[in-house]
Amino acid sequence: MNKDRETILTAYGLFAAMMAASFIPAAWAVMTATILYFIALAYPYYARKRAAAGGLTENHMTYIIRTIWIASLVAVATVAAGVCYVLALYDPSSINECTQNLMNGGMNAEACIADFMNANRSVLYSGGFIAVGPIAFYCLWRLFRGARKALNMLPLQNVNAWL
Repeated sequence: MNKDRETILTAYGLFAAMMAASFIPAAWAVMTATILYFIALAYPYYARKRAAAGGLTENHMTYIIRTIWIASLVAVATVAAGVCYVLALYDPSSINECTQNLMNGGMNAEACIADFMNANRSVLYSGGFIAVGPIAFYCLWRLFRGARKALNMLPLQNVNAWL
């Protein structure tokens, strides 16, 4: 495998690993995804700096860097929208009753959390989808589009575009 192809596929592999770790609902996966986020962002900068100007590696590294930065910026808005959605529609009655029972020693905290989750499950899932769905779709689309071109050793057209 030539060096450009190896560098480009490594960058896409890091990006894919970051995306995969992001969807595992466990604390270790969140930490892994966070570490991979920084590596998946730093590696293309490093590789682009070492690449020939106007070459295939520079082209794909710019594409990956822009994808990560745009996704990160848009994530701020989608997470805010998801939080606003949840705050506007959740039912606090179960947690209010639970708080009173906890203070009187009649219920444990795990039962309170279970009651709250059951009462608000659809709102929480919808808010989570609002927060994560657009970013996941955008990143996966860009990942598959770029990786497909990289596997065929083709440059991407208009790497500075948002889409």
